[in-house]
Amino acid sequence: MALAVDEVFRVSGIPFSWTSTGSKVDGVPYTGFLELDFEESREGEYVHAQRTDGTPLGITSGLYKIDGFRFKTLIDTGEQICQQLALTPGANGGFGNARWIYILEIFEVGNPTMTVTIDGVKIEKRKLSTAKGSEALAYEFECKALQVTTVGAGLGLTGVPNTLANVLGGVFGALL
Repeated sequence: MALAVDEVFRVSGIPFSWTSTGSKVDGVPYTGFLELDFEESREGEYVHAQRTDGTPLGITSGLYKIDGFRFKTLIDTGEQICQQLALTPGANGGFGNARWIYILEIFEVGNPTMTVTIDGVKIEKRKLSTAKGSEALAYEFECKALQVTTVGAGLGLTGVPNTLANVLGGVFGALL
C-alpha cells in the first residue's frame, strides 16, 4: 500500500510513515515535522615527511563539522518550537539565540529502532513554504549544529552510540 505524499515524513529524502517516527526539541515531543536533512564531515590532512616511497606518514584527526541541518514543519508546529526556544535560558526572547537538542526516533513495531541526536542546534534561517502535496503553510529552518550521534537498538543494530566527531576531545576541549 502506497502512502499519500502528505502522510510521509522524509529523512534526507527517504520517506517514513508519520507513525514510524517521532521528533523532540529539547526533550519536548512534537508532531508536524515534515522533512529533516543533515550532513556531517570530518576533513583530515595528510602528514608528509621524509619517506623514500613518498607516501604520507599519516592523516590528522581532522576538522569535524555539520555541513548542514535543515528541517521543515507545519506552520503551527514551527511557531510552537520558536515560542519554546525563545523562552529557554540564554535566548533573551529570540529563538535564534537558543542552543538546543533535536532528537529523531525511528520506530519498528512500537520500539525505537534508531535514534539520531543532533546537539548544539542554532536556527539561522526561517522561511515560509508549503507542505508537499497540500496547500498547508509550512516553515523551513536552516540551522548550525555541533554534533550528530546515532544509536541503533533494533534488528542487527548494536545499540552503541556512533559519531563521526571525537566526543572525548569535544568534551575535554570544552572544559579547558
